[in-house]
Amino acid sequence: MAKIENCLSERVMKEKKFTPETTYVTISIDDEQEKGERFYSQLEKAITTMTTLYLKYDSVKSGITERKVDPYFIIFRGRAFYFVGYCHLRNEFRTFRINRVREMKPTDEIFIKKENISPHKYFEGSWSVYSGEPVKVEVIFTGAAAKVVLSSRHHQDEKIEIIDNNTLKYSVVTRGIEEIQRWVVGFGDQAEVLAPQELKDNLNNIGKYLCTQYNQD
Repeated sequence: MAKIENCLSERVMKEKKFTPETTYVTISIDDEQEKGERFYSQLEKAITTMTTLYLKYDSVKSGITERKVDPYFIIFRGRAFYFVGYCHLRNEFRTFRINRVREMKPTDEIFIKKENISPHKYFEGSWSVYSGEPVKVEVIFTGAAAKVVLSSRHHQDEKIEIIDNNTLKYSVVTRGIEEIQRWVVGFGDQAEVLAPQELKDNLNNIGKYLCTQYNQD
């Protein structure tokens, strides 16, 4: 609860619109997430002392690798904790999911933090965690999907055009399409992608695969 309260604005806390007696929040923590908790104190210390870390990290795409990382900050996005740091293996800033760390040790190396690296600037334009080249996405939503999209804000730069009572056009410029693709797929036949072509092609391939898998006699 303390972590949640720390994320709330001073106005909300001052006006007591959020209290443990009236508001209940449940955050699901799986076994893998709990395993990652053992690294939090090490991470916090390394960030504070600007100490380079040795990591054995299990990447979704490249498997287990060993690398040195200069950690900058820890952040909770989506449904998991991550930390951002400069990766000496890839020679660029990377986002690491904490529960994918298999081993972590401080080195005897001290790094100097680069300026203008903050959570806001680093994730600016991202759909959630991943980053990439900015791309404009346009989707037509209908029926229940349109109501769901209207019910909350999904991206800071989104634009919504109401076409009729049952249809809307959703437009956004996001960095990379991998995460927004998963979101769109979840709406099934109530979402029609207008752009970009790469996203349309990806969904077409997913559709062909599903037809092959489930149209077997």
